[in-house]
Amino acid sequence: MRRKATAPPVDETWGEGRFEEDWLNAGFVTVPVVLVFDDKVTGGAKASYAALCWHIWRAGKVPPQSELAEELGGGVRTIKRHLAELEAAGYIERVQHGLGRPNDYIIKSLRDRGPKMALPEGHSRPVKGATKGTSIKGNKDLKSHIQQQPTSAVAPDEVGTHQDLVPRLRALGVAKATALKMLGDADPAVVYRWVCYVEHRLEGGWVPRETPAAWIVSAIQSGDWTIPEWFKTPEEQVQEAVTSQRQAASDRRRQETAEREESGAAEAQRQAVEDRLGIGEDTREVWAQALVLLRERDQGTVALSSAFLLPLQKGVATIATPIPFFRRVIADHGDNVRVALEEVTGQSIERIEVRQVTAERIVAEVQSGGESMKGA
Repeated sequence: MRRKATAPPVDETWGEGRFEEDWLNAGFVTVPVVLVFDDKVTGGAKASYAALCWHIWRAGKVPPQSELAEELGGGVRTIKRHLAELEAAGYIERVQHGLGRPNDYIIKSLRDRGPKMALPEGHSRPVKGATKGTSIKGNKDLKSHIQQQPTSAVAPDEVGTHQDLVPRLRALGVAKATALKMLGDADPAVVYRWVCYVEHRLEGGWVPRETPAAWIVSAIQSGDWTIPEWFKTPEEQVQEAVTSQRQAASDRRRQETAEREESGAAEAQRQAVEDRLGIGEDTREVWAQALVLLRERDQGTVALSSAFLLPLQKGVATIATPIPFFRRVIADHGDNVRVALEEVTGQSIERIEVRQVTAERIVAEVQSGGESMKGA
């Protein structure tokens, strides 16, 4: 049940405050500092996370991805990529209910994550309760607390350090001495994968026969236990998402290249047919403008788009098509074609003739100087 927000008590001695812009009363979204400083998550994904939090807080529901994309000023493909990125990084969980049905979203717990804040030189935000002039940088207790916080997203080059893994093992109930011994005897990268796997199973409701500590110690020390191939650490999930995005981008580029090549080949073929039928540039332009008018009036068809307009002769417009079935379709649209041609050319078109031409007839037309087209 969503907790209802209550207004804080107001002291009569307080001064009045207001927003200069009324629309700011719509509210604000607070994003966890863990996510803000997570350099493995893009800014777009962080904005999508904020939008999810806002909708869940306000209504307990999340709009369709198309509406989220419109709200954030992007496309549906972009919002899908951002949501997949958040899910791969462990910030959200999507529950899918099938084609055409909206997804449910769960904002995942961040209990086991400490903020990966850089604390660069010159960062001197005052700490509540510190003496004047004291900064986070100078507060040893606070710095020590931040450094000791366990993280669930350890960079590959940091996996081998005891400082990263001992707190995670301790949180599972492993004694410090046992954790240090395991890290001394086993590959820290292997220990890290087991820690991630146990945490994943526990979050899913798994209950080991013994304690989690006993289970993970047995798993690591035995050397015979294996982690399922489907399991991915947070870093592997992010890398998998990045690889998938790159593959999708590569596939999209190949498809676009293939479409351009196919379109170019089709255009070259049409140009050759027009040349063989004696269709000049003026006639091509007239037909192109007529097709535009027909499409604007919802009178265009594939039959017309694939057909050819032969040079106009004494008020007669001849439409040639290489597909037998399209001959009747074009004839049925003859009046529409005649009106469009009259508007484009400014001439009176008395009638429309439809002829079928094949590749063989086109070749014959070229060889006979036009005689074979007569009576077609």
